[in-house]
Amino acid sequence: MMRTRTGVVLALLLAGSNAQAQWGTVNPSGKALGMSFVDARVGLGVTDTLLAQTLWKTSDGTSWSKVTTTGFPSGTITSIKMIDASRGFVTMGGAFAMNDTALHRTTDGGASWKPVPIALTGGGKGGTWLTAVSFSTAMDGVVVGLYALTRGFVAITRDGGATWSEVTPPESSFSIGGAVMISPGHIVLAGIHKPMADGLPAIWSSRDGGASWTLRFETTPFHYAATLDFVSATTGYFYHRCNGANAVTNECVLKTTDGGDTWTAPNTTFLGDGFGGLAFADEQNGLLWGGDAKGAALALRTTDGGKTWKPEALPAQKTGLSLVQYPGPLACAANGEINGPAWICNATLGGGPKPVLLGGGGTTPGGDGGAPDLATASPGTDGGTNQDLASAASTSPAGCALSRRAPGGGACALLSLSLALLRRRRGRS
Repeated sequence: MMRTRTGVVLALLLAGSNAQAQWGTVNPSGKALGMSFVDARVGLGVTDTLLAQTLWKTSDGTSWSKVTTTGFPSGTITSIKMIDASRGFVTMGGAFAMNDTALHRTTDGGASWKPVPIALTGGGKGGTWLTAVSFSTAMDGVVVGLYALTRGFVAITRDGGATWSEVTPPESSFSIGGAVMISPGHIVLAGIHKPMADGLPAIWSSRDGGASWTLRFETTPFHYAATLDFVSATTGYFYHRCNGANAVTNECVLKTTDGGDTWTAPNTTFLGDGFGGLAFADEQNGLLWGGDAKGAALALRTTDGGKTWKPEALPAQKTGLSLVQYPGPLACAANGEINGPAWICNATLGGGPKPVLLGGGGTTPGGDGGAPDLATASPGTDGGTNQDLASAASTSPAGCALSRRAPGGGACALLSLSLALLRRRRGRS
């Protein structure tokens, strides 16, 4: 295996009692398509340059090396999610993402990948643009996206990701960009609602494993869907970009303390309109990220659960931030520039550790006493899985931003496409 070290570049200022951790650029370079951490040290990331897509790994949260892979998918990668140092998934979108090739799985830390077919309702094949994977236990998971550019898509696994079966998506869902499986029966989704109208960012939940769905929140037209992120079985956060004069309310950051049934705003102050989404390490510590009017990266940080926010001092970036992973205390933010550093990181930002599996049966990030090295760890029992967010939140993640300023990955492209299709339909009606 190639063990080439990229020059690490996490800049930390340690100046006695006044020491303050800072953000620093981290090689490799290229546009970050996704990253996923199982704790503050162990993670995988995918970059894209004009020449190729490359998989990278870290075992200490700061230094990265290329992973020599077999079967790693090429094309429109929309997310990567790891459940532990061995097992994880890559989701695909684009014109050639069929239900038998849109999901790829590794059981050896990224060294090898294989496509995992998804059984569609009614059989056959169809075009699926997948956006996010989430697991509540080592065996129970959900994958979401857009089917045939017409409706939301949801599939469930009960065997660790070896097989998947489609379930009926929420009624009138046009696309689903984020998912969190809290327990085998409890799932929360974020996406675009009411396809024949203007498209409304919405949240749904199921308490019966996806057999039925309840609409829990929807905003007004022309707000933008963003990130869904849970830090426990009861507490989660949702960001929808409600910008300036178009904002009916400044309740852009919403919080739930009952597992996604009800949502309220910790802060109604207008925070700005360049943010693309959020990521939380625990109930108190979180980040809002995106880009300003000139495209420069910006981030706000909260240490009180979203009640107040303060700007973070970031390295100079030519583009806004497209996604953030915040397992705590480590946080890494992806750059959208094709030739710039792939991401910037802060190794001691604080907060966390974030649970990898909200439903139990997995490790707690930072609490395993040292995870095995990625791409060299021996596979465990057959069962790939991914984690919490859903992009989000990967981040933590789950979900994606529709921001004119903050660049996004594949999930963002999906939701941008969704809104474009909605508006085209509306113009023809």
